[in-house]
Amino acid sequence: MKAAIQILQYLKGTLGQGLLFSPSIPQHNNKFQLHAFTDAEWGTSPDTRQAEYRSLANITCEILWLFNILKDFGISHSTPATIYCDNQVALHIPENDVFHERTKHIDIDCHIVRDQVTNNRIKLIHVPSRHNVADIMTKALFPTQHKFLLSKMSTINIYCSP
Repeated sequence: MKAAIQILQYLKGTLGQGLLFSPSIPQHNNKFQLHAFTDAEWGTSPDTRQAEYRSLANITCEILWLFNILKDFGISHSTPATIYCDNQVALHIPENDVFHERTKHIDIDCHIVRDQVTNNRIKLIHVPSRHNVADIMTKALFPTQHKFLLSKMSTINIYCSP
């Protein structure tokens, strides 16, 4: 019951919260830039490396889908898209063939990440866990950390004047 009350209090306090997409979004050469943060969902895999790499594969597919949506709307975007991940090992798998022998157990379809890095469609960058925006969706956070990560997402309150 206490958790339900906390959820309702949070929702009441964030009714006007939303994401802002405007011309002031960071751009490169007058082109829209895609940035994504990823973090593993621990419930699906006990192996950290595999869970993080599967998460990278999922976000890579989402970015490829967004590339197509942007193209359909006639919005030019710069490549590569940047993916931020807080797991060093997962970041090295697609960029280093030495890891391939150790990761044969990971499904072939997950190696889409390696293909997209090779084709310069995505770029992988390490981000410290405390700055990983994806943690909002995967971890229970203290209010200060939650507010900090929300501020990184360009969220605004529509009821407050700019």
